[in-house]
Amino acid sequence: MVDGALSTLRRCNFHQQKLLSARSNLANHLSELSEIRVKLRDADNRLQDIDQKLPLLYETLAPISVYATYSTGLADRVDSAVNQTSSVLELLKSIQDTERKLRIENPQHDLRKYLAMVCCMERYLHTLDDTYDPSLESFQNAIAYLKESRALDRYTLSKLLDELEQQKNLHPYEELMNMNEGGLFSVPLSKLEDEFRRLLSENCVVLDLSKYTKSPDADNPQDITGPIVIDLIKQEVIIQLVVIADRLRVNNRLDGCLDMYMEARGRMMKKSMASVKPAYLRHASAEAVRELKWEDVHSFLFSWMHDFTAVVRVLMVSERQLCKLVFAMLDPSSQQTKVFEDILKESKFTLFLTFVEEVARSHHRPEALLVGLLDLVRGLENLRRDIDDVFKGCTEILKDIVKTHNLIITNVRRAFWELAKNVETRKSDVPNDGGKDRNASFVVNYMGMLLRDYPDAMDLAFTTQYSTDRRVSTAPESLPRAVNGMMDALVTNLEERASNGYSDPILAHIFLMNNYRHVLVRLKECDGLSNCLGDAFVLEWRKKVDQNMRNYLKKSWEKVLALLSREGLSSGRNVSKDAASRVRLFNSAFEDTYRQQLRWVILEDQLRDTVRLAIINMLVPAYHSFINSYGGIIDENVHPSKRVVKYTTDALQNMVRDMFQGGQSRPLPPE
Repeated sequence: MVDGALSTLRRCNFHQQKLLSARSNLANHLSELSEIRVKLRDADNRLQDIDQKLPLLYETLAPISVYATYSTGLADRVDSAVNQTSSVLELLKSIQDTERKLRIENPQHDLRKYLAMVCCMERYLHTLDDTYDPSLESFQNAIAYLKESRALDRYTLSKLLDELEQQKNLHPYEELMNMNEGGLFSVPLSKLEDEFRRLLSENCVVLDLSKYTKSPDADNPQDITGPIVIDLIKQEVIIQLVVIADRLRVNNRLDGCLDMYMEARGRMMKKSMASVKPAYLRHASAEAVRELKWEDVHSFLFSWMHDFTAVVRVLMVSERQLCKLVFAMLDPSSQQTKVFEDILKESKFTLFLTFVEEVARSHHRPEALLVGLLDLVRGLENLRRDIDDVFKGCTEILKDIVKTHNLIITNVRRAFWELAKNVETRKSDVPNDGGKDRNASFVVNYMGMLLRDYPDAMDLAFTTQYSTDRRVSTAPESLPRAVNGMMDALVTNLEERASNGYSDPILAHIFLMNNYRHVLVRLKECDGLSNCLGDAFVLEWRKKVDQNMRNYLKKSWEKVLALLSREGLSSGRNVSKDAASRVRLFNSAFEDTYRQQLRWVILEDQLRDTVRLAIINMLVPAYHSFINSYGGIIDENVHPSKRVVKYTTDALQNMVRDMFQGGQSRPLPPE
């Protein structure tokens, strides 16, 4: 129990202690609460004071908040400007390194590598040009943000703005392209130009055209029936020239390249044309051509036509193809054509045209000049399509060629009419036997040859003509009209020479009859001439033959025939005497005519037979009738040696049949 009481006592003592402690703590808390209340009162006073000052504080702290916001945006803008500026600086460093390599390297050693560096430099520069403006814009945005935030003082901001203006006026691409007295590409592009020149000079070879011509010096000449493309430069060299030219074009340096190409190829073309040994070019002046013999001129024209064909169908075709390959990057309808035309000018190609122009203007014998010019017309017409193709777009050269062509055609007509005038006015002795005239033979043979060998060229010369743009127009005269004009000139000449060349007008008719008939006979052998003159011409000239035959018969035999007339004969015992007198007169007149005309000729068999038959039909029936009527009384009781009737009708016919062969006469019966 004691233990229980002690235990209870201890518990009570413990609880008492706890209560005392709790009271002490409570007292302390009350004291603290009192202090807190005082502090709260003080805090309330301070809060009221802060509440009164807070709007002013807000007003004071507001700019700081704005500055904090601006600071966050400024960092982004500065970072963007710095990053883009760093890209520009890296590009500039790459450009500097590449430029140094381009100055050191030689494109001759490794053209592909050198061109790759040039292309890389171009890419760097174009990237720089594309990058610089955006970086400048970022820089401008950062400065504008600083200006708006007023984060910098006026002096610093002013310096940044000045720097910005300087950067705006700076164009790095243009600055780099203009630096070092020619730009960043000055040295590399000059090296490429030098390499282009070297490739041309070392790989341009003279094309030997002599193997394509028919000159006496040519060995086994080839027939050129169409264009022949020859590789004037090796294919691998052409590829190198192409890539160099393209890089120069991209960098606006192609003009110098074109000049050196034009000069080099023009020089090669000139040497290639000289390979045919065109001696005629030394005579490409009016004075030189005038002093040449026609045989030499004709030989030169033959060589010229073959040389010109080789030049057009081989050299020009190949040269134009080479130009097309090397400058494939250019517009083929204009710039390529301009390059080719410049090469032609440099090569003095038009000297070929000058020579034939001077020949066309010359005044050699028209019959010879006409053939030479027709050869040129025919040759140029055969080349017409090739000329149009190879010189397409070359306005000046085509004008020169067409001018030459027109000049040749004009002088074909001039030579033709000069020949016609010569034919009309030619003075030469007429044949004593009334036979074939050399002038008539020449005209019909010459005109037949022209229309046989040069039908198209003659038709072109007298039917059509070309303007400078090759538009066809009708010429003022036609070929049939021209050929008829030549024959009219021959008629005038024959008639005048027959009238003035023979004292005996009867022989004049034989002469005209012979030569008109000769022309008609030759027409049957000259289809071209016959077709050109037409049926009306043949009918007209047949009438000329018939008219002269009638005139001949009338003037030559009507007087002889009149002696057999019975008019005026006496009657009775005197009839025998009068008839005998008339027979004697007939015999004398016939024999005189026979002797004279036996030396004359009628060339064409049918005409000769026709004339003989006409004479026989005039004389023999009348003679037979007269002799039958009076022959018995005329020679009645007369010694045979004194007979008046010397000829039988058969003898008379045989004598007539001996005429017009230019032979000796039969022995005449004695008087």
